[in-house]
Order: sequence, then structure tokens, then C-alpha cells
Amino acid sequence: MRKIIVAFMVLALAHSLSGSTMAEADKLWELRAESANATKAVMLYQELLKQNPTYEGYLKLARGLAFQGRFHLKEEQEQEKMAAFTRCIGLSVQAGRLNPGGLEAVFVNGMCHAERAKVDQSLGDARRAKNAMERVLKEKPLLYDGLAYTILGKLYFEIPGWPISFGDNDKAIEILRKVLAINPRNRYNYFFLSEVLWSEGFKNEAKDILKRGMDLPPDPLFLVEDQDCLKEMRLFQKKEDIK
Repeated sequence: MRKIIVAFMVLALAHSLSGSTMAEADKLWELRAESANATKAVMLYQELLKQNPTYEGYLKLARGLAFQGRFHLKEEQEQEKMAAFTRCIGLSVQAGRLNPGGLEAVFVNGMCHAERAKVDQSLGDARRAKNAMERVLKEKPLLYDGLAYTILGKLYFEIPGWPISFGDNDKAIEILRKVLAINPRNRYNYFFLSEVLWSEGFKNEAKDILKRGMDLPPDPLFLVEDQDCLKEMRLFQKKEDIK
């Protein structure tokens, strides 16, 4: 009975979204701090994409699915997370077919491979994410305020080093220092750099950077992501007993 009720609710929501525009979907996306708005935005992006498959539409739907996979699904929902990120990858590939030179599609593809690697610990996904971010950085390093640096630096820190894979803490530090200079407004840049510095024994600098990141004002455009990062920073601070 519950499945039937949910199905009717989804159909009713889909009907209510008919005739909506991309601008309306984007407005819902801006208000994604309310999970219902994020869900509506994703459904609307799907409907709009059916009507008119565009490069922008594929990327916005992929972005929405990645957001849901990361923030709406619990850690134990591994299959659902993998399905969301896998679909995101497929959408980025379709976007790339419409615009073969589009680096936004390359970035989204790499981002979703990185997210999938977190779920199943796949070195293959991590390698694909690395390759995508390196291509973006070679051709358009300031895309999304240098976010490819952020993801690449995190990969170098999290992935095992030689001879297993490409992990390298020295490279992680170099890359994350660079992106922090490019975009000091992104809380994740402080967190990721403080993590790797702490692991390498640079305790005082790590503490200073962590504090600077935690003291940043909330980013009104990325409230969910910002609060998630702040939560992770507090957990890291508690785990390592950082005063």
C-alpha cells in the first residue's frame, strides 16, 4: 500500500511540474537546502530534458542526481548511491556527445567517478576521476573556481600511493595550497588541506588552517554543502583531539 501511495505522489508531482521552465527548475535548485525542493528540481530537470535534450539540461540533471546521492542517501544505501552516481556519469557522457569540447561535462564526469570511488573504493573510478580533473586543469583551470584542484588534491590524499596507485601526499599539499589561494571562500579547501597537513605532521599549520576554515561565514549559495563540510571538520577536530 505504501508503494502505491508513493507512486501516486510521484505522478501527482510530475503532473504539477508540467509546463514549467528551466528558470523555475533553477529556482528550486537554489532552494535545495529544503530536500523537497531538490527533489522537485531533479524531477523537473528530467521532464525538461525529455522535451528538449540539451548540453545544459544533461549537466543540471547530473548535478542534481549527484547531490541526491551524496546528501539524501545514507552511507549504508550503497546500491542506491552507486546507481545515482552511475547515472550521473551516463548523463555527463551524453552531454559530452552534444558538446565534445565541453569541459563542464568532463568535470561532472570526473566528479561522479570520484563520488563512486568513495562508495566502492574503486581505484578504476579514482583513476578516471584523476584523468578528468587533469584535463580540466590543463584546459580551463579556473572552471568552477578551481574545483578540479580541490577534487584532485583530495584524490591524491585518499588514494593509496605507489606501487598500488597514484596517491601522493606531497602532491596533495601542493594542489590544495594552490586552490586555497584561488578560492579562499570554499570551506572544503581548508578542510582537505588541514587533513593532509595533519597526517604529515604539520600540526600547527593544520590547526590554523582548520580554524580559518571553520570561521568562514556560511555560503548562501551552497548551504547544504557548506554545513556538511563544517560537520566533517568538527568530527575531524574531535577525532584528532585538536584544541
